[in-house]
Amino acid sequence: MENGRFYRYFNNRNTVKRNNILWLVALMALGLGSCTDENFTPPAFLHIDAIDLVESSNFSFMSDSGFYRSDIVAAYVTVHYPDAAEEQNIGLFRLPFTTPLLYDGTIDYVKIAPAIKQSGQITRLPYYTFYNRIKLSNVTVHTGDTLNFGTLHTTYESHAMPHLFEAFEPNEGSISTFDSTIIWERNARGEACTGYGYGRIHVPDTTTNVDCAMKIDIYPPVGDAIYLELDIRSELPVEVQMYGREMSGTNETRKGVMVIYPTERWQHLYINLWPTFSTFDHSAGASFRLVLSALNTELTGGEVCIDNVKIISTPVTN
Repeated sequence: MENGRFYRYFNNRNTVKRNNILWLVALMALGLGSCTDENFTPPAFLHIDAIDLVESSNFSFMSDSGFYRSDIVAAYVTVHYPDAAEEQNIGLFRLPFTTPLLYDGTIDYVKIAPAIKQSGQITRLPYYTFYNRIKLSNVTVHTGDTLNFGTLHTTYESHAMPHLFEAFEPNEGSISTFDSTIIWERNARGEACTGYGYGRIHVPDTTTNVDCAMKIDIYPPVGDAIYLELDIRSELPVEVQMYGREMSGTNETRKGVMVIYPTERWQHLYINLWPTFSTFDHSAGASFRLVLSALNTELTGGEVCIDNVKIISTPVTN
């Protein structure tokens, strides 16, 4: 079984198993409560299908739909019950999910924090602080019923700062982000991840790697979280690398961030750049550049396709 299929199979099994456990726990609690506590409240249920990122009506970084492409795979759920001193953490759940709430009536609010699969660390599902938490106020639930929210929508947090965005769209005058290694496919609507264009790196079978460097220096604010987001479809492994100075005034050095494995379908990745950038000079005014290095150790050659590339930072870290 291919790794991707196994991963989806494994997680689908875990999702079903978790939902079955939730129902079992709820039913056990119902049975126990009916025997031992006359005031026991049987559970209500809350269901969410998915969470999508959309453009904010209050402010907009840009209108290109590719900028708002996302892959929100899970959510942290907290609730505030009437007269409670503080919020109650319900848990982290992979989408879609159904979770029991031991309450009957109107809840002050439910908070949903979008979580993403951090590339290179598949066991981590952090709350992505670039996205706003979703607050649902005055939520009424009833014992034994399921309140279905369907698909919820979130927006970029207002402090999030895009340092660059390369959509490879034909209405752009030129590519200023990458060097000439990348081939700009301007009119390929059926092949692009979104829109009409994408970037392609051709790797011949005569070389062990091809580097594609960004020409733009990135100057993130001190202490901000920094992520690279991109959509990729690749026949070869691709190493994300960073150029920077370990100390002010020294020569630049290159360090690897992570290797992206080949994928037949477009995948949206969230790559945390901070752990690597923190090993460079990251004081005020320090900068870095990125390199995408297509690895061809078997000399098979191949194509690397990228779209919707952006580097974004935020001071919101929790």
